Amino acid sequence: MRSIWRIIQIAKPFHKLLIGLSFIILVSSLIDISGTVVIKFVIDELQRQIVSGTGNLNAAFWLLGLMFGLNIITVLTEAISFRIGDYTNARIGKYLTETFYRKIFTLSQHYFD
Repeated sequence: MRSIWRIIQIAKPFHKLLIGLSFIILVSSLIDISGTVVIKFVIDELQRQIVSGTGNLNAAFWLLGLMFGLNIITVLTEAISFRIGDYTNARIGKYLTETFYRKIFTLSQHYFD
């Protein structure tokens, strides 16, 4: 765990990018969870229609459309977060590698003997 905190401290130039990525992932997760709530309402409407005939099929179709839209938005936000995550991973890897080699090349020859 100390290594992870050390990497986070070293990678300070990327904190804004990481916070943005975290926000996108959070939004994607919330939209994905809301899809399950919509499914519950669809099932309730269908059950009312089957059991007592009082269910509103138009509402069920609108909820199915909403669920479809939420799934599309979830896929888009996940694709964006994956793309930004890959970009961030490459930038942090490059930054850490450059920092490592800068540190190695500034050590004296006596250190390696």
